[in-house]
Amino acid sequence: MTHRSYLLGPALLLSSLFGCNSADTVVRYTADSEQQQILTSELIRDRFQSVPFTWKVPTQWKSAQNDEFSKFAWLAGPSGRTRITVSDLPATAGIAPQVARWGGQIGLQSDSPAELMNAVEPLPLAGLTGQFVQLQGPSETILGMLLTYKDKLWVVKLRGGNDEVSGLKAQFRDFCQSWTSG
Repeated sequence: MTHRSYLLGPALLLSSLFGCNSADTVVRYTADSEQQQILTSELIRDRFQSVPFTWKVPTQWKSAQNDEFSKFAWLAGPSGRTRITVSDLPATAGIAPQVARWGGQIGLQSDSPAELMNAVEPLPLAGLTGQFVQLQGPSETILGMLLTYKDKLWVVKLRGGNDEVSGLKAQFRDFCQSWTSG
């Protein structure tokens, strides 16, 4: 192969892109971008893996639309605005950072994350132990259960006004204790 043959391919490509128009004008084409998502086996597993738990949802709770983080969502309480969600995070996300984040969401300011961890208590489940959280801010309360299972931190969260949440605490705790794996 000669040195010329290496140049022939690029030259043909350039001549086909530029200069094939008899009017010597540049023709511009616009193509819509592709919206296709390529799923790797890891993404497919994470997106479509079934939830490894069963639970009993109180009949008073109404299904709600998921947000970008939740796998399941409900609305409850007299106003119908108290939101309950189930989501998962990598287990490395940790329980203490979640509790600290929740405290900030409802206006609890703490110099020590360990101080907020006083709101966490073990919650026995069927063969597992979750961490039950109760945080009350000036106007809102968050109840939650954090459960590390395999490589995930399962997050169950109820957030609403202080008055409304006080009437939902027993229902929420029963919901959390109904969780079983398998």
